Amino acid sequence: VVRFVAKLGFNGMTDFQAGLRDEIDHRLRSPFELGVPARGADGGLLGDILESQLRIVSETLGRLKPEGLANVARLLLESQRVWITGGRFSQSIAHYLYAHLQMLRPDVRLLGPWPAPIADQLAYSGRRDCLVVFDFRRYQGDAAFAAEFVKGRRGRVVVVTDPYLSPASQSADHTLIASVEGAALADSYAGAVALVDAIVSHVLLAEEEEMAKRIAVVEEARAEMTRAAAEEYA
Repeated sequence: VVRFVAKLGFNGMTDFQAGLRDEIDHRLRSPFELGVPARGADGGLLGDILESQLRIVSETLGRLKPEGLANVARLLLESQRVWITGGRFSQSIAHYLYAHLQMLRPDVRLLGPWPAPIADQLAYSGRRDCLVVFDFRRYQGDAAFAAEFVKGRRGRVVVVTDPYLSPASQSADHTLIASVEGAALADSYAGAVALVDAIVSHVLLAEEEEMAKRIAVVEEARAEMTRAAAEEYA
């Protein structure tokens, strides 16, 4: 064990145990409990925020590999259905991906605590389905359940999480990491939004002509709705 710990880069068991305690602390405690991050030399909050946001996006996109993104994009295009879910704050990011994908392919579904429990919504998921989970510290129990449930039915699972890894990642076919530690007393999801933008860009470029046709279909439906509303109020 001591030799293994040394190979991991620790100076000994004491150093390893301290690092393990620190990691568990960061996984389970809220940003408010972790305290205020160190301020920049000039003390300007906006400058600190700008610096941290640039770092978060750079770290997040720097971890991505083109082949990994291409595989995720292909999965999102070829699955029979795509289910998307998030947590307390990350549900808004799940909705952001959903808003893009529902223009690019049929049968995209946004999961949430309503109108029914998540188990009811996923009950008929199967082997040709794909689940995308956004789950960041402190992690949602529903996220781990949903990932394990879909994986158990031979579906595919993509998990977007922070560097401390959601428990849902244990059931993932693809795990994408977004940095979250910002300059203020709250985690930042700028990296997660940038990651979604990267995913959508790869989906669009995977079948550019077909995607243009699908967007045109959606735009025509919107135009028809606008014409119907105008006629109603004419």
